[in-house]
Amino acid sequence: MDEVTKLLNYKMNQLANHSNQEEAKRSTHQRALTAQEEKDLENLAAMDMELQKIAAKLHDNST
Repeated sequence: MDEVTKLLNYKMNQLANHSNQEEAKRSTHQRALTAQEEKDLENLAAMDMELQKIAAKLHDNST
């Protein structure tokens, strides 16, 4: 169970870091996303939702 928590934290940090990098890019200039960037963003959003579901289940199981 501890390994799952570590993995979730690692993935959440990855998503947060990616989000911060994207925000920094956007603050300097804005442009339309490429098709690949849109696909990557959709994949990140899907991963985030899955991680949130897993975290909620872990939280429910710990109480």
